[in-house]
Amino acid sequence: MPGTLSPIMRDFLIRFQQTAIKETGRRPLTFARAPMDEKLVLAGCQRPGYVFWQPIAWKDDRVPLGENAKHFHPSILEYVSMCQMLEIRFRLQVAPVNSPLSFLHGRVFETCRNTELSPPARAFDEALLYHREHPDMPLAYTMAATSDGGAPLLVMLRAEDGQMFVQRADREAQPVYCKLTIDRLLPKLQFVYDF
Repeated sequence: MPGTLSPIMRDFLIRFQQTAIKETGRRPLTFARAPMDEKLVLAGCQRPGYVFWQPIAWKDDRVPLGENAKHFHPSILEYVSMCQMLEIRFRLQVAPVNSPLSFLHGRVFETCRNTELSPPARAFDEALLYHREHPDMPLAYTMAATSDGGAPLLVMLRAEDGQMFVQRADREAQPVYCKLTIDRLLPKLQFVYDF
């Protein structure tokens, strides 16, 4: 499903892998778990509880989008269709003070898995179910969640237009819109490789 996001996604994934090797001398790591998406795992990791991994294409270019994909913006569909990937850890580039987004400064996020074991169809189904139960909240795809032990936050992509917003775990809190779509968000992410 090539489109305008494809070259940006390719650059994003290449930058993610090359920066890992440049900064740490190794491929990207993620936690070992069961079941594991073995096709993405690379041999050679000596660190207990972790594995090396790399993004891979969907088998026969058949992306398991499911019937609810029709409710989501084409940019979101293109993002999940580009490849299978495990968690990518990152920080958002925001000012530490004097910005409505300063609460995001220094926070570490982790993208949600997008694999055969965690297919986009499931993520879309869960998003619709959540929206039905909470109609006051916008229908959205969960792109990432905090992984730093601080107050839980979610990076969401609004289904109607792909715009990014941050949702606090406290349901009373209103979404914080960042005026970014995924094509502008991906080049701004600062990768985090330490665990």
